Amino acid sequence: KDGKDKAPFLVSTGIENGIVSLNSKQPISSLFAYFGSQRLAPEAVKVEGNSATIDLASLSGNGILQLLAQNENGLSNDLTIPIQNGKAIADARKIGRKDMRAAVWYFMMVDRFNNGTKDNDFPVKNDSIHPKANHHGGDLLGITQKIEDGYFKKLGINTIWLSPITQNPDGAYGFWPNPPSKFSGYHGYWPISNKEVDYRFGDEKTMRDLIDKAHANDINIVLDYVANHVHEEHPLYEQHPDWATELYLPDGSLNTERWDDHRLTTWFDTFMPTLDFSKPEVVEAMTDSAMYWVTEYELDGFRHDATKHIQESFWRTLTQKVKSNTEGPIFQIGETYGSYDLIRSYISTGMLDGQFDFNMYDAAVATF
Repeated sequence: KDGKDKAPFLVSTGIENGIVSLNSKQPISSLFAYFGSQRLAPEAVKVEGNSATIDLASLSGNGILQLLAQNENGLSNDLTIPIQNGKAIADARKIGRKDMRAAVWYFMMVDRFNNGTKDNDFPVKNDSIHPKANHHGGDLLGITQKIEDGYFKKLGINTIWLSPITQNPDGAYGFWPNPPSKFSGYHGYWPISNKEVDYRFGDEKTMRDLIDKAHANDINIVLDYVANHVHEEHPLYEQHPDWATELYLPDGSLNTERWDDHRLTTWFDTFMPTLDFSKPEVVEAMTDSAMYWVTEYELDGFRHDATKHIQESFWRTLTQKVKSNTEGPIFQIGETYGSYDLIRSYISTGMLDGQFDFNMYDAAVATF
């Protein structure tokens, strides 16, 4: 009603002899074409009424051709076309797994997926933990076995997102009222180490073997990384208690689950110290910790936990280190509950490559 329905909407109508043809129901006044960070020369872009063509002759290598049109009523949709060896890819099956726009993801909580060996089955021995909230035995070997037997290929999966695999505590923590139960750290989100693989999941060799088998089957491995907080048993907290934010606010109230009004300092629970990323030494230590995983292992990316609760300096520093110290690409996607502007800000400023859209998720759940 505000003219948006009269703005261009780009559709690719064909690719022939290195020429991409486009069409729009509404007239196109101008068309912008970028490959990487470079805008294509004006002579490569031709517009006539509701149609346009892009000459790819000047392109080489791999990347994404980004197209955006406008007229007096506004901007078009952002149309992207994958380019490999200077040629446009029209068949999605030919897009390599490294292009995350073509990724089909599968998330698994490692402990709940597949038990590859009972040799590392060690549920926490504590009667306050309901069996459902204890370790079930899933491990890295179990995932590798399912990669090798073709389980993921049959589903059309080319990217596996692993829940955190670093060492978690052996005790019982937290509380759930119905039925009354504490929890073990089966989920992986209570790290007491940022580098050691949890012995209930495997070891360094098991992780390397999983990645090797995944890549041999054309599958990416994305690791869930927890930077926002540590468990109270983590040596980092024991050695540097001043690296954590305050558990109590100036008014004396408990600074737990204050997701929005104290989002950069709130603790998730009283046994989970939130790290203070306003301190440069904390940023440096935790970005180095994340870098360990992409320099020592051939990971394809991170899923970052609790993105909005961490100072932007962490994300900018980590992304700079990733780009400077890896051959890449290393895909980084965040988890953020909040407004669209907040979610979008991490991408538009180059801190992350993507974000999960929980607003859309919540709307879908509410609708259905």
